[in-house]
Amino acid sequence: MESCPICQSSRTKFLFENYDILFGYPGSFALNQCLDCSHIFLEDNFTQEMLSDLYTNYYPRKHFDLDHYKPYTESTGFWAWLDGDRASCHRWVPQNVRVLDIGCGYCETLGYHKNRGCEVYGVEADENAAKVAERYGFNVHVGLFDANNYEKNFYFMTYIESPSNDI
Repeated sequence: MESCPICQSSRTKFLFENYDILFGYPGSFALNQCLDCSHIFLEDNFTQEMLSDLYTNYYPRKHFDLDHYKPYTESTGFWAWLDGDRASCHRWVPQNVRVLDIGCGYCETLGYHKNRGCEVYGVEADENAAKVAERYGFNVHVGLFDANNYEKNFYFMTYIESPSNDI
């Protein structure tokens, strides 16, 4: 039995076999729960090849038309609050910093930060992200994140305990 990825407890229990009903990735995956912190997690038996195949061939981005790409845009005021825009963590990153977006998807946040004067980098398992990165000049590593590929303290990092209530 695998230990909990949150608290590292070895006290976990098997819940059931899970299937990818959303995107149709083949196979089943064991869903477990930690008996100490109650975290529910998949057994970590994914290889880099499996993750690349999943994101590249089964996620809907493989059908994305590059001509419809739009980075996120700055939003403020009442409508930003109503739409929940202020709840997105990327909205709290300051301007003109170096940003690494792990799991950058189709690079919408990279475009948002680049438009705000940031130096942007991304990591994405989905090979389809390379098409966006190439067209729009983003520095994206296609593959899994490995901290050893990056200098220590190279990127801006933040932990926001209680964001401002300003709109």
